[in-house]
Amino acid sequence: MINDYYTEKQEITGTWHGLTAQRLGLNGAVKAQDFEHLLTNINPTTRQKLTARHSAKRRPMYDFTFNAPKSVSLIHAITGDRDILQAHRRAALKTMETIEADMQTQHGSGKAKRYVTTGNMLMAEFIHTTTRPVKTPDQEQGICVPEPHLHSHCAVINATWFEKQQRYRAIEIGNIKAQGAWLLLLTG
Repeated sequence: MINDYYTEKQEITGTWHGLTAQRLGLNGAVKAQDFEHLLTNINPTTRQKLTARHSAKRRPMYDFTFNAPKSVSLIHAITGDRDILQAHRRAALKTMETIEADMQTQHGSGKAKRYVTTGNMLMAEFIHTTTRPVKTPDQEQGICVPEPHLHSHCAVINATWFEKQQRYRAIEIGNIKAQGAWLLLLTG
């Protein structure tokens, strides 16, 4: 399951963030069962469908991944310095706060289709300190040892609270992606 990579054998427990998480009563540590319910479009509190659309082709979440440079990952692995971890985490969460403020949903269809800013999202933050162990074809025995790699997965569940309709709707991140592309061009 998609859930396994994020929640199994965690070195650091996942944490809920976002105004939609607060609305749903999700705070503190991410429980694997709650995360799994949300990935299948189920409200973990009520066990009812979260958003109206529930197709097989539905995208359950978007994974915003933030990677520390290799040198930072190595220093963190060698020293275990909590300040390095906290600086990485603060940078990722500050970026996600900006994304949350710009979060949108689609309203209407056809020529009446427009994107409305909701300013809220539901995010599970997972911090990993190593790469995934991967067995390569040239290895004869076992799985390789993971390498140091400090990174955060900010798993944004595909649901935002739409105040006008008083219900959860799918998120629309096209404009956020476009803004990000411009930012990369300007800073890259």
